[in-house]
Amino acid sequence: VRMLISSGVVVMFPLFALCQALGFRELDLHILTLSYPWLGLPVELLRRQRKPAAPLICAHTVRVVVLYSMYEACQLAWSLWFYDKPLPDGLQLEVFALVMIWEYYAMIFLRSAAATFFLPKYTLLVFLFLHVYLLGHAYAFFGLALLGAALLVLLALVFATLHLELPAANRLEVTFENPRAYFVELPWLAWHASMPPSWTLFMPLNSRVRTIYDAPGGGEAGDGMHDG
Repeated sequence: VRMLISSGVVVMFPLFALCQALGFRELDLHILTLSYPWLGLPVELLRRQRKPAAPLICAHTVRVVVLYSMYEACQLAWSLWFYDKPLPDGLQLEVFALVMIWEYYAMIFLRSAAATFFLPKYTLLVFLFLHVYLLGHAYAFFGLALLGAALLVLLALVFATLHLELPAANRLEVTFENPRAYFVELPWLAWHASMPPSWTLFMPLNSRVRTIYDAPGGGEAGDGMHDG
């Protein structure tokens, strides 16, 4: 989903160009550059060099189509691998939808050290117990079981937001300069506007932001490279 979103916003560039061609001259492409620098800056550089940006935009568009096709194929394959037949109608789609909600939450809101430590482990246990019950009892009352799991997950998301994320933001553990407490630090420098390599999604978090409250003796905290 993260890779789809990173390239999916490319549709905004031809949309802006179309609106400008229709007479909406007040639209400034610089807005897209600030909003999506991993795409906007390469487009601006190509235009400054008087080179076409269409191949770059087409490449990201094709990437979205390929990744979305792989995503849909994976859903079908995982349904055949993990669930016995006969399968209740809608079960796998509801499970995948719940996982997607959790993933969107983690992508946007999961930033503090406490929430990073608590929420993935908790939701993993919820999904494990749900599947142990479903597969062990031939999907009996699967609707109620799935509803209970969804409520437990949503309750955990609300708890993490109110009791873990907001206090972390108040004590400056999460800031604009340090948007996540834990991150993947790469041993080489990277362009600040580039997206991290896709393989870093599978790499364990190896660095943590230190605030002035964490530093020994109240000294200045060290800065890390936020590459993943």
